[in-house]
Parts: sequence; C-alpha cells; structure tokens
Amino acid sequence: MPNYTKLFNTIISSTIWSENDKTRIVWITMLAIADQNGEVQGSIPGLARLAGVSIEDTEIAIDKFLSPDPYSQTPDYEGRRICKIDGGWELLNHAKYRRMASLADNKDTNAKRQKRHRERNNEVTHERYSNASVTHRNATVTLQTDKAEAEAEAEADNNIPPNPQGGKVKKSKTRKPKNQTVDCNTETMQRINSWFGRRPETKWTIQEKETFDAIDQPERGEAQLDGMEQFYLAEETENEKLHRRTTLSTLLNNWLGELDKARAYAKKH
Repeated sequence: MPNYTKLFNTIISSTIWSENDKTRIVWITMLAIADQNGEVQGSIPGLARLAGVSIEDTEIAIDKFLSPDPYSQTPDYEGRRICKIDGGWELLNHAKYRRMASLADNKDTNAKRQKRHRERNNEVTHERYSNASVTHRNATVTLQTDKAEAEAEAEADNNIPPNPQGGKVKKSKTRKPKNQTVDCNTETMQRINSWFGRRPETKWTIQEKETFDAIDQPERGEAQLDGMEQFYLAEETENEKLHRRTTLSTLLNNWLGELDKARAYAKKH
C-alpha cells in the first residue's frame, strides 16, 4: 500500500506559506515523498529534479527547513521542520501529523462500524425476545451473564479500578467522585478515543486513566498501540467476526486479553 502524507489546511496559515513559491514547492514535494516514518531519502539534486526547481533554490529551501523558526505553529525542535539523517532528511513532526491524519481518516469509518454494531445488536435483541422457546441452558447462561454484568457495574460504581495484570486491587482510601474526568487528554488518549468513534477531546474519567496507567509500559508502548489500533479499526466480514470490546472502559479492563487478540489478528493478516 503506498504511503501518503495528508495535507492539512493549516499549512495556509503556517509560516511556510509566507515563503517564496520555490520553497513551498520543495516542502510539499518532501511531504509527498516521505515514507511512513517521515524519512525522505535522496540528495539535493534528486530533490530539485522531483520538485522541478533549481539546485540553488532547493539548497535555500533545505537551509530554511533546518533552521529554527520562532513563529512556527509547532514549536517542537525550536520550529525546525527537518533534520539530516543518513541518505536524506527526516520530517520532525511527521508522527504527530500522521496520527492526526489517522484520526481524521478513521472518524467516518468508526462511526459506520459503531452503527453496524448497534444494528447487529438490535437484530440479536429482537430475535431473542421474539423467540418464545428458550432452553433451560440458555436461560442459565443469560442469568450468569446478567449477574457478571451487574457485579462489574457495582464494581465500577464503587470506583475500584481493575488491575489489567491480574489479581486484586486495593481500594483507595481517597474516594474520587464518580465520573470525575481528567483535565485534558494526552495524544495517546485521543488516539484510543478514535477507535470507538469518540471525539478526541472527549475526556477520560480519572478511573479510566488510572486503569490505563496500571498497565505495564511495554504492554502499552507504541508498537502495541499500533497493533491494537489495526485490530480495532479493521472491518469485520461475514467470515470473520473480531469480537472486540465496544466501550473504552471494557477495553481498558481487559487490555492484555485484547492485546493477545490484536497480535493474533496481525499474525493472521
């Protein structure tokens, strides 16, 4: 699948747009040919040929991108846009904008997936209540499921954060108000929101954040997040049901189990 860089409309209000035409062309060319890691492989003459500008103009543009920019909209790296690497350059903010692009591209897909999930649940519910013939075994399973769900809800009401590593979690002596939210979401929290069709700015509860923080760092690192994101944004087919969690809380409470499913899905595909 070819790599691509989404061009955000904020480029019009950025300082790069106040540069001359040749510099803007070189920058957009670098965005277009960057790989998935934000690396642009090539040389000054090669980049000049691709951009259709002179080598001198390309050198001027590269010098600008390597230099600090106090007016940049993204002050990371003092506003520098690129750094030199072996065989070319790296776009310094590529990972940040790639995540933003992923959120934007997957928003509609997530909404459609959630809609299909609700429709399937409605069909199952309708079939369940329209079928008057229920076996004793099915009734027993339903009662056990209802009991488990009731216990889970009671545990959540008591603000007892589950332990994704297994075992019991001690009750905190300081009781936090139910549904109290964090001050702001991190980029990772915004990213996970997108898996459920939630707006990036929809704040997590403190309990949800504590549950996520309790997971060992290696199990929620960048590679694991990439795998989980691939699994949760994948399309189901008639021949493959993915059986994913449908809410943020249930995902966090069962993170390691879902991570195993994501690894199995990645290995299969």
